[in-house]
Amino acid sequence: MVIPYYQEQPGILFRALQSLYAQGMSGETLLDVIIVNDASPVDPTIDVQAAGAPPACVSVRIITRPNGGPAAARNTGFDAVPADATYVAMLDPDDTWSPNHIARAIEGFQLADADLYFSDHASHHHANYFQGTRLFTDPLGGEGELVQPPGDAFYACGGQQMAAYSAREYLAHTSSILIRADMLKGLRMREKLRWAGEDHNFFIDLALKARRVCVSMQSEVALGRGVSIYESSHEWGTAKDLRRRAFNIVSVRSVKHRTRWPKPVRADLSAAMASGRRMVGYLLMRRVLSRRGPDVPSLQLVWSLDRATVLFAPFSVVDVFARKLLRRAGMPVAP
Repeated sequence: MVIPYYQEQPGILFRALQSLYAQGMSGETLLDVIIVNDASPVDPTIDVQAAGAPPACVSVRIITRPNGGPAAARNTGFDAVPADATYVAMLDPDDTWSPNHIARAIEGFQLADADLYFSDHASHHHANYFQGTRLFTDPLGGEGELVQPPGDAFYACGGQQMAAYSAREYLAHTSSILIRADMLKGLRMREKLRWAGEDHNFFIDLALKARRVCVSMQSEVALGRGVSIYESSHEWGTAKDLRRRAFNIVSVRSVKHRTRWPKPVRADLSAAMASGRRMVGYLLMRRVLSRRGPDVPSLQLVWSLDRATVLFAPFSVVDVFARKLLRRAGMPVAP
């Protein structure tokens, strides 16, 4: 399993390792933990030593690399996965697994004859993330196969179907994903998506490659509060927020051109791109007007990622304000 590591204080990875050591695996299941130190200010060795000796079925090793972001760190870990590995799991250093995560994943792989597995997750925003998604209200569009009783639900479907479902909404948090090891052949995360979207794109690539996908409706992962590039860029209107939104445009565009999606999926992706461009254009103009001059670094970044956003930025301001007025008047507004 692969853990990308970049943290500014000790004790965070310690909790992740404790959750790994508590998996209660049988002696036949061996867990090779690969921690990729992405030039972290805090050495992961501190937490590895603090966690104590791992169980006999768990080995821990650390690989150090120059800083390249989470996608690059995970790719380094993927390159180090043993050739005889059966499954590959991922865990962010500030997240933890429930004690039955590995056991349920292996059971799901076997029951559903799946290549890809993921589960529900919990964070400080929600106890069960799936409850706010289409997956919860209409599991796999009614086409998914229930392979366990509802109280212990595993759903399964074809990879193409899961890819189409996931293209329209973010479903699989990276820490909840396990894959058959041979799925990694020729497949890596997109390192250019350093600031947003690399995990969503990777999951869609996995789903497109998978024959079958198994999803657990149980929440098996708890998200923590360590250093998170994505979470730290949610303060509206900041340069980090603008950067995150700009990279999300690239991410959605990448997803849109990945394969021949059904028309409803393509329509949703086009709407998401339009919405992203509108907001980034508005934020660019807002920063220009508030500073009484151009924010050159932000302009250069967005221009390098999506020139249409910069060219139509002035119109985005008009569009955003018009939509606000329509909403205040109680009139319907398209996405």
